[in-house]
Amino acid sequence: MCPGSGSASASATPDRLTQVSGHLEKLVLDPNSESFPKYKDLPRYPGEPEGAAWLWGKDDELGRLNLLTPARVLKAKEHIQLGEVIPLNLPLHLPSPPMFGRASFSHSIHRRSEFSIDDIYTMNPQSGTQWDGFRHFTHIVSKKFYNGMTAEEILTPGEKRNGIDAWARKGICASALLLDFKSWADEEGVSLEYFNSGKISLEMLEKVGKRQGVDIHKDIPAGCILLVRTGWLVADFALSEEERERIHKGPQVWGGIEASQAMAEWMHDSWFAAVASDSPSFEAWPLRKKEEGGEGWLLHEKLLACWGCPIGELWDLERLAEKCNEVKRWWVCLTSAPGNVVGGVGSAVNGMAIL
Repeated sequence: MCPGSGSASASATPDRLTQVSGHLEKLVLDPNSESFPKYKDLPRYPGEPEGAAWLWGKDDELGRLNLLTPARVLKAKEHIQLGEVIPLNLPLHLPSPPMFGRASFSHSIHRRSEFSIDDIYTMNPQSGTQWDGFRHFTHIVSKKFYNGMTAEEILTPGEKRNGIDAWARKGICASALLLDFKSWADEEGVSLEYFNSGKISLEMLEKVGKRQGVDIHKDIPAGCILLVRTGWLVADFALSEEERERIHKGPQVWGGIEASQAMAEWMHDSWFAAVASDSPSFEAWPLRKKEEGGEGWLLHEKLLACWGCPIGELWDLERLAEKCNEVKRWWVCLTSAPGNVVGGVGSAVNGMAIL
């Protein structure tokens, strides 16, 4: 269990009359609660997508970051026992070339005078270590973004709602759990097709947790951040420059978390404040439709649009995993300062783990 977390009540079904405030016609969650609705118990409201949990108020822009209350931030500091700081960011020019046809990072240095020098960055913040914000991905059927926003609204000049600046004004500090799939897989002789939509199942994550002494169904309190080290970056850095160029610019097929109903319900019911991994798309990509033998779930749709749960991608978890394996501790204090871009869609992470 997360040290200092108290009882693991996040998995319990709450009494909504004590869990929420406001009118019963539209529930508003109390972020200080220790228990929250399970996926199967989510209320359904007219005009909202199935599975939506827009339960923080009609003007909310934080989603599950609301769970990062002062009390939970104070608990996060209990994981600081070594005084060691580990940044979680790739250099801004990596991966190179970027995936999904995104723009490469550009850096130029300019002499402004005899006495001063400046530099200029040109970048897509979602080409490297990134947060996907609530303007990034829609619910597929309804075409609605988090809390009912539409693409037309996002593209309207002057409309700033759901911008990444809301996260920047709050800041992110939380308890974070690293699930080191890569180390478990190496020990068990399990291989993942990193460049062919290989999938990490919920059963696999259960076994990773067991290796680390964590029951992922009972030991994760609400408001934590999930970090999954898939090993994707290790595989990518092992490629030759020619291989990397071909694969990054080819069909976008990436290994990652399995987009299944079981996985989605576990992620919902764990009430993570955010999730992140070292892979380009967090979940295995592309999604396999039901007619292709898949379950038809899409974690981006559920996490971002339906639940307001930030997704981190391409995080550098290598040094962190090395240290966690050394000291046999998997909980850390995590901080992130998203870019304060009004109306921004995504952001560089500017993240650190503190042990």
